[in-house]
Amino acid sequence: MQIFSKINGNHSVIMRPEVPNGYGIIIAGGSTSYVSENSSDFHENEEKRGLLQHLVEQGYTIGICNHANQKHWGNPEAIKNMQGLHHVLVEQCNINPYVHMLGISMGGITCLNILAGNDIPIMSTMLINPVLDLSAHRSYITKKEGIDRIGYEIAEAYNIPYNQVDAWFENDAILDKELFSCPCLVTHGDGDHAVRWQNNALVFTKLSLNSQLPVQLRIVKHARHNDPNLLGDYTRIREFFQQSEPKEFSFTNK
Repeated sequence: MQIFSKINGNHSVIMRPEVPNGYGIIIAGGSTSYVSENSSDFHENEEKRGLLQHLVEQGYTIGICNHANQKHWGNPEAIKNMQGLHHVLVEQCNINPYVHMLGISMGGITCLNILAGNDIPIMSTMLINPVLDLSAHRSYITKKEGIDRIGYEIAEAYNIPYNQVDAWFENDAILDKELFSCPCLVTHGDGDHAVRWQNNALVFTKLSLNSQLPVQLRIVKHARHNDPNLLGDYTRIREFFQQSEPKEFSFTNK
């Protein structure tokens, strides 16, 4: 069963399994991710749709929410929407309050902000081709495109003048914060030219050491940014989530 509704005025969708296992997954998509009044990118894309179907068949309750600014880069409004989504999942679907988190591309920054703010209790986090070092990504895109696109997107997302963007980056100390500790798997294709995996290498080490975050890094040969082999690896994704789940969990279906 899927329920389309609004959270904080933004479209959302919750997929409920016929036989719930008591666990939930919240999805933080990339800049092209969306939810409308009756569909989403996870319904329209074959690999994403297949992943949803597989996870729901395994008993997971899944939530995705839309954002007023698709290129929000994990801003406070996006985090508030994710908190609202989590609240609905827990209160209305009666799942374990500790949820799994799946972040894709820009969703990597959203997930980091959630882990840094302890805004949502997270059981485990899987990141696919994520942006983790926003400053390095900004430099890469500027060199590649000849324009500071990420800088302008940050200015709009965080409602600051463009001439203050450099100062914003200097004060962005997310990687120096203590993150909510949970198992984390970062999967990145070495053929991704939209988000270079090399930009995450130092971040990966820093997260592991500073935050004592149990992080695994998996590099997939020749996989591109929207490679179907990454989201289509249903079993690996499900098994990673299952590793963090308590062997005994009391669940009452409402």
